Amino acid sequence: MDGLIDRDGECRYVEQLSKSLYVEYKGKGIDVQLQVPFYVHTNMLSAAIKDRMLLPAFVATADDYTRAAARWVGHGHIAVPDAGQQLQWFLAAFVPDFAHDWYRLRKHLQHRAILWNLI
Repeated sequence: MDGLIDRDGECRYVEQLSKSLYVEYKGKGIDVQLQVPFYVHTNMLSAAIKDRMLLPAFVATADDYTRAAARWVGHGHIAVPDAGQQLQWFLAAFVPDFAHDWYRLRKHLQHRAILWNLI
């Protein structure tokens, strides 16, 4: 669980840094923006994991996410560009941090088990 706690702290730090840079450089015509993807289909995920994804319709392809992210440049310091990602972001706001941590740990352990079975 220590890794998740450290990662959560790192995410909050990066978010605050992004916001500070956005405020500092906006007046100089420089946009600093934090892109916040949830799940994105990439080649980093094995087909075995992609096949077991729950609600794959809410997972953007890398190309779709990139196009949507490019349209968000200049619209605030945090960007959640894809509609499916926005829905996930909205729903996640109602879930306490310990539940997020539990879910992420559970998912990572499931992914590890799937990958171990492929070896």
